[in-house]
Amino acid sequence: MVYGISDPREFGAVGDGVADDTQAVRSAIDNIPAAGGVLYFPPGTYLVREHLAINAEARAVHVRGEGIGVSCIEWAEDASGLGMSICQCRPQQGRTDFTNVNNLSFYVRQTNKGTALKVDCGGQVDPGLRCLVNRVNPRTTVHQCEFRGAIPERSGSAMMLSGSCGNVEVQVQACWAFYVQHGIFISDKLEGLKVQQCDFVAVDFGVRIGASGSCLQLNLVNNHINAAFGCINGSNVNQAAIMANLFYKDPDSTSNSVGVQLDGASSFNIIANNVFVNPSPESHPALFHAIVLQGNCAHNLCQGNVFQRATDAVICMQGAHDNICCGSICGPAVAKPWTDMDGTNRFYPM
Repeated sequence: MVYGISDPREFGAVGDGVADDTQAVRSAIDNIPAAGGVLYFPPGTYLVREHLAINAEARAVHVRGEGIGVSCIEWAEDASGLGMSICQCRPQQGRTDFTNVNNLSFYVRQTNKGTALKVDCGGQVDPGLRCLVNRVNPRTTVHQCEFRGAIPERSGSAMMLSGSCGNVEVQVQACWAFYVQHGIFISDKLEGLKVQQCDFVAVDFGVRIGASGSCLQLNLVNNHINAAFGCINGSNVNQAAIMANLFYKDPDSTSNSVGVQLDGASSFNIIANNVFVNPSPESHPALFHAIVLQGNCAHNLCQGNVFQRATDAVICMQGAHDNICCGSICGPAVAKPWTDMDGTNRFYPM
């Protein structure tokens, strides 16, 4: 074994998608050096039947393969546990410890609920290094990964980010998620999430922030999201840039859905230059509300968005105040370009 690189094949993994490689993968995880290292999946399909837990406390751990569809981790239908979790739950000790997951496919064949990849960032920030981590070094990167749930049940989540970490960047780039409940689910407080060039298709929610969670400095740029219930759905979102995305209502969904829905104390966000489309026929009974601001949402700017087809372009619910919508382009199939239930918001048509 090359020092620092742990390969399941060296512990007996076959990687043919038939043999049970659970124990070999677990042994490879246990073999990652205490100082940090790489869990490497060569080309193949590694069938596992248990949850895979990686302790990344106070060390850098990279999990990588050779490409989407080339290096695959597959959880069997009879698996007793699902997904891979990476725990970073310890403050830094004088250095920045990175977690990088890239060039892998995660396949979950079970119909019960689970998460393909969970990163727990709780408690990882050393207050003395906040400036370094927040402005310079992203600690967690998920890049060029594919996530597929059971068809058509849309089982579980592709990625879950948990732990009240604060001041820590998480970057998700060029990833694909299909047939899952959530492309990304944030269960706690997170700061500095960047989602770029991702495709979340046939999902219930693209990016969702739980009712008890929050997200500061969300950067969501140049993505394609096709969702049954909500492309972006979040509470307590602040200082976000949601720009240059393509938001589609899932044409197979019979439920009412939204493009971007912000709730709670979501303020000082920019929702700009996005395209919103409802591909369902006009006779379809389900509604598509492109942008909905509710709760105590305030001081948000919706600018330069294109609403090709939607029931409503922008809705400000009662309680949402001091928001501005300007420069919108609405197609003839948009029933209502602007609805202000609070009476304190401003709309400037083209």
